[in-house]
Amino acid sequence: MVILVLIMAIIAIIGYNIINNKDIEIESKQDLETEKSKEFVESETQKEDINSSLQDNEVNNEKENNEIMVHVCGQVKNSGVVVLKEGSRIIDAINLAGGPTKEADIHKLNLARKLKDEERIYVPKIGEKVEENSINASIVNNQNSGKNNGKININSATKEELKSLPGIGDVIATRIIDYRNKRDFKRIEEIMNVSGIGEKKFNDIKELIVIGR
Repeated sequence: MVILVLIMAIIAIIGYNIINNKDIEIESKQDLETEKSKEFVESETQKEDINSSLQDNEVNNEKENNEIMVHVCGQVKNSGVVVLKEGSRIIDAINLAGGPTKEADIHKLNLARKLKDEERIYVPKIGEKVEENSINASIVNNQNSGKNNGKININSATKEELKSLPGIGDVIATRIIDYRNKRDFKRIEEIMNVSGIGEKKFNDIKELIVIGR
């Protein structure tokens, strides 16, 4: 009788262990599935973040690609570089530069012409000679001029070309010509030897000027 009781007890213990092990195995599988589910969610979240970042970059690149920078100078109130939307026209650039001065001859320009990135728009003065064609109507005649790849050659530029530089008016342009008549500019920094041109004004024009004969 005692032996039978012991056998039944042993069977009960073994059965309990089997059931307990199955429960542990089920819990382990559930934990593993939960962990995999978390990893999947995190992976999908990362993918969404990456896609969102790529979309933002595409939007930013598209925005940059849709903008152009144009240098407006001559007879405008605020000479300098302006940023416009792609497809903008000369009239838009002039307006962003403060509009034409009273001496501007805007009728020499094709105000409806579309602009290109890195273009230089020169607004001539009344009576000033400019090329009369619909394509380059905004560019001053370059024959014997002081221009070099769109920059002003301070050793040979005319007074009007010098005045197209930011902050250079009639008086300072005359001083530049008087200075170079005595000695050529050897370096663009030497333009600061001209009365009225300090470091600040030089920094405004240094990217727009060159030297040479």
